[in-house]
Amino acid sequence: MLHPERDDLSLFASGTSFDTPRGSLVVDRIRRHHGAAIVLFEGLQDRTQAEELRGIELRVARADVSLASDEWWASDLVGCTVVGRDGTRLGEVLDVVEGVAQDRLVVEGSHGVVEIPFVDELVPEVDPAAGRVVVDVPEGWWGEAP
Repeated sequence: MLHPERDDLSLFASGTSFDTPRGSLVVDRIRRHHGAAIVLFEGLQDRTQAEELRGIELRVARADVSLASDEWWASDLVGCTVVGRDGTRLGEVLDVVEGVAQDRLVVEGSHGVVEIPFVDELVPEVDPAAGRVVVDVPEGWWGEAP
């Protein structure tokens, strides 16, 4: 059973090879199953052989992944300056936390650490190349008195 970090399973196309501590694994085919994916590798004859692979991480180089214009690597956002729509510096991204409904930006500012849901309404602009994230959060979000 595979639990991919992306919805795009094209990285696991038939014939794709992964180097692992247990040798090379070549994808025969893949199918979705209850929110996860089942990958069949060439040369594995039964479930017992597949179970021996439990816990192996399959990693892909960044260069082999094409991101859409509205996608970023979470690690590229860490350290970005967070500003309001008016350009006021509000803090810095400490982390991006993956969530069930949506991801959250963990931002440290003068009012401490806050988590901002990573949705278009609250985070309208992200520019990791410029090291900047624009947020539009409601008044009081940063702990100011109403």
